[in-house]
Amino acid sequence: MLLLEKNDNLPDHFRFLKYAKRTLTSPTKPKRCLLPGAARRESMLPMSLKPDMKTLRRRSSMFVRANTDVSAEALRPKKENTYKMEPDIAFSCAKVKESITSLFREELDELTFDHDITSKLSCNLAEKIKNKVRDLKFERYKIAVNVIVGQAANQGLEVGSRCIWDEKTDNQVCVTYHHKDLFVVAMIFGVFYE
Repeated sequence: MLLLEKNDNLPDHFRFLKYAKRTLTSPTKPKRCLLPGAARRESMLPMSLKPDMKTLRRRSSMFVRANTDVSAEALRPKKENTYKMEPDIAFSCAKVKESITSLFREELDELTFDHDITSKLSCNLAEKIKNKVRDLKFERYKIAVNVIVGQAANQGLEVGSRCIWDEKTDNQVCVTYHHKDLFVVAMIFGVFYE
């Protein structure tokens, strides 16, 4: 809606206004007039300067999706419902912990802390952990992995998580690894889905 100050010095094309259709009741604010039949106005920008809507494009993502695992997962066929309320093989914390501990020994024994590689290292470790857990063949479990990599410099660190899940079927494992000046905390969540 277009509001104008009530003023005798209005431009010629607004001289038809005599009194306000609606006035504000606040004594401190000046009275304003509402144009009769006021609606959204067109842009003040001349048509020659308006961008052509067909040429406008959304910004592309900074990540190329064709080369990621996300696009590969989208092509996977969905499994048929089995209507089972519990898995045939439950998520075994002991097997997962043993598998991940051996993975950490293989990957991190010769490594020292370098700030420049920690983000890439945590992503790579998360992928390798997810693949290792999938190799254990826990059918119909969604696996979520969270990896924290940091420099061990006599500091304290507390890591916590909360989940809403079925405590009969779902579980989580936390594996920590210390070596030289490096520490790694991996949290693996196995959530049964139907």
